[in-house]
Amino acid sequence: MAETMLAIQRLTKRFFRRHQVVEVIRDLELTVEKGTFFTLLGPSGCGKTTTLRCVAGLETPDQGEIAVGGRWVFRDRPWLDVPPHRRGIGMVFQSYAIWPHLSVFDNVAYPLRLKRPRMSFDAIRRKVEEALATVDLQEWTHHPSTLLSGGQQQRLALARALVSEPSLLLLDEPLSNLDQRLREQLRFELKRLQREVGVTTLYVTHDQHEALALSDRVGIMMGGRLLQVGDPETIYFRPASPAVAQFLGCPNFLEGTLLDAAPAGHTARLQTALGMWRGVLASSGQRGERCVMAVRPEAILRLSEGLEAEGNTIEAKVLVHNFLGHVHRYQIQLANGPIWLWETRERLPAAGIIGGYVPAQEVWVMPDSASSEEPAAGWEGLKGVLG
Repeated sequence: MAETMLAIQRLTKRFFRRHQVVEVIRDLELTVEKGTFFTLLGPSGCGKTTTLRCVAGLETPDQGEIAVGGRWVFRDRPWLDVPPHRRGIGMVFQSYAIWPHLSVFDNVAYPLRLKRPRMSFDAIRRKVEEALATVDLQEWTHHPSTLLSGGQQQRLALARALVSEPSLLLLDEPLSNLDQRLREQLRFELKRLQREVGVTTLYVTHDQHEALALSDRVGIMMGGRLLQVGDPETIYFRPASPAVAQFLGCPNFLEGTLLDAAPAGHTARLQTALGMWRGVLASSGQRGERCVMAVRPEAILRLSEGLEAEGNTIEAKVLVHNFLGHVHRYQIQLANGPIWLWETRERLPAAGIIGGYVPAQEVWVMPDSASSEEPAAGWEGLKGVLG
């Protein structure tokens, strides 16, 4: 059985804003296993950075318990609040927090010089050189930190966080200040580095591509709560609710009524505004139950001549076309439904009505009741899509 590195229970944090009490984290429960790269993914203001800061000891929760490596670092009863420097945690901030008046060497050495008992200079030098070699900055050891590029500063901040050999590494959107090309490059470097070092990592981002590319496990956070935790493929293809599907880039939703009773994971028939459709049920459903179907743009296939699809068909008019390099993206108006997005490698006709279909296994059917359980922000956005 895997060892637990981070355990969070009943975590709640409130702030006072404009004479009001705002609960930014609500009874959060989270477990991260040793050696795992775990990402908290969610929109701005959902509480993910506050959660990270509570784990680091930079914010004091109002209630709950936090344990790192089997040791309590915060507990509301009896009260315990271990100082940040004694939690065995490394942290990389969004701004990197590089000290411009210090050299590359001194930036990395700084946390080691605060250790008690004091380390010898030779021991500090050896550890700093190892950390800089890990992030491929050994040639910059004695240079001013101000000479580093954005990507190099990010690696320097990572070396400083790793030099103390923390049991848990916290990363607060460390790639958000970089250009797209550099972000993609450093995603691979960060993944490789985490695998080589083996440090348990808690990563915070609002970028779904970043989360899916880096993570072993992803937690979708909205309104101060975790809505779903799973591996990237499960989160992406099998969202727990319409709000999670929408946040993960699924813009196409279709409401329907179940024509059959079926257990979770089975294919069922539904009556929709586009006719009879089939899809895979996220949970067991009863005949007559209202549901919401999520259809990803890349799941829509061209209905070629001579091919008859049994249900799940659409007729659409192309409104807007964008070429994205790897795919063509179309905004389409369904003949008897809302506007959808369609992504395909082939170029579709620019005029006229186009036929398409969606394989039943690509249609994810969620109970309509799941929508009412979402935080207001997520559901308000979804209502705009569903009309």
